[in-house]
Amino acid sequence: MMGMQGYSEGMLMFCTFAIVATVATVASVGFVRSLMFIFSSRDGRTMRTRQIALLTAKRFAILVALGYTGNYLLDVRQRSHAATWHNVPPGADARYTASYSYLWNDKILLRLYDAQSRKLLAERTYFNLDTANLVWTDHSLIYDTSANGDAGEISLPPSLLDNLRAKLP
Repeated sequence: MMGMQGYSEGMLMFCTFAIVATVATVASVGFVRSLMFIFSSRDGRTMRTRQIALLTAKRFAILVALGYTGNYLLDVRQRSHAATWHNVPPGADARYTASYSYLWNDKILLRLYDAQSRKLLAERTYFNLDTANLVWTDHSLIYDTSANGDAGEISLPPSLLDNLRAKLP
């Protein structure tokens, strides 16, 4: 670990541990309180069990949503700190250009642009395989992700989903 990069990774690990510990503590306390509520008396036990089940499902849905949101925000932060960009030599069809940047956690950020307007059309993040091996074909831009199957292909022109993802932060 070098300089501030090591600091960021250390803080990320600490925050992850703190979040997991907090969630585990809250879940344990909630579980004990739920059992105490359910078994507080014989009358209405079925109704109380249903109430607790519904409340647990709501809390679990909120926890999953917070997890996805946190993961997305970390990804946004990581992509926003991409510093050094490398241009990809254009293919036979010069309608598109591309550039990539190495990110701090062994990932690569690949962006596809319209050649004339330089409008961002698609953005993907891949695990780094030592060097960027990009290949232009007639219908796609391929990042060699032999470990991931065909996940490294951006169709030309990019799909509507790629266009929408490129507009998000």
